[in-house]
Amino acid sequence: MKKSFYGIPLLLILNLLLSGCEVMMGEQTEEISNETYHFAGAGEIPLVSDWENHGTEGNRELVKCLMDVEGEIPASWPVDHYSYRLPMIDLAGQEAMACNREIDERYGALIRDSRHAMERSQTPGLERLSYSYFVLGDILTLRIDRQDYKGPFSQAFFTVNAVNGEAVRVQQLLAAAGMEGEPEQLLNQKLTEYYVRRFGPIDPENLAYTTALNRTQSELIGAGTNQMHLTELGQLCLSLTVYQPEGGSEAVEILLP
Repeated sequence: MKKSFYGIPLLLILNLLLSGCEVMMGEQTEEISNETYHFAGAGEIPLVSDWENHGTEGNRELVKCLMDVEGEIPASWPVDHYSYRLPMIDLAGQEAMACNREIDERYGALIRDSRHAMERSQTPGLERLSYSYFVLGDILTLRIDRQDYKGPFSQAFFTVNAVNGEAVRVQQLLAAAGMEGEPEQLLNQKLTEYYVRRFGPIDPENLAYTTALNRTQSELIGAGTNQMHLTELGQLCLSLTVYQPEGGSEAVEILLP
């Protein structure tokens, strides 16, 4: 009899608690009904604050997908779709952690803002975010592709040591691309060769030419891995502003060697 006596109230209380939880969840959660999530593995997706806790032990992917979600953009006709894949570098080094923070500040925030906009049936700022990565030697290169909704396409590259997640020196990038020498002199030589191929031989008497060349060369002062990255073919891609002899400038990417 005691079991029956205690069992009935407990069932009633449990039902009330479950009902209350459903009501609270319904009041506090607003979701995009057409989203599809893709999880690479079991378990919870780590929060941004947990990024620094990822170790380097064991065999695993060096870049993990922090979020993988897609769906239809509300109020779009014909129907447009969005797809967000947010990466994180799963290494414990200081440079890897700094890259992860930058990725969240630039792209994680953009994803959150876009999803909030769609929850209000507004158009998102971001249409697609994807990534890919590769390892050459001890150098990890992560590329993030960003397509704004009804807007431009852009890319960003992040480079870290694939073993420990620390920063990669410019000299290491040059060596990986098969180039040897003092980095500043070598880059200046390659840039000058590119300039001559594009604008013709250097004419010391042409002030416009020499001024534009000097301004372009000044872009190399203090150049670091934020201005260069490896390609999958082992070339070094140098990003900088090229000043033209006839006036004007443009952002270019030069493949070396």
